[in-house]
Amino acid sequence: MTSPKQPQEDDDRSSARKKTLRSGTIIYNHRMSTMECAIFDFSESGARLRLTDASVLPDEFELQVLYGDKFKCKVVHKTRDQIGVRFV
Repeated sequence: MTSPKQPQEDDDRSSARKKTLRSGTIIYNHRMSTMECAIFDFSESGARLRLTDASVLPDEFELQVLYGDKFKCKVVHKTRDQIGVRFV
């Protein structure tokens, strides 16, 4: 994982993220645990999520977008209440 700073605008993402406000569910612990989140940025390769407590999440999980697709995610950036993920 990278440092807890916010990503820079001129970073090396493979695709540009677009601002959005969608709801999602994080699924982890062998599909036994879930956590609601808000999706603030979204692209073909990743997303920025806001949640209550990012410290309890593993480095990999599934993200179910409300009324949308499901993605396998790897955490690349984490603060107390936000995470940046790359879709794997």
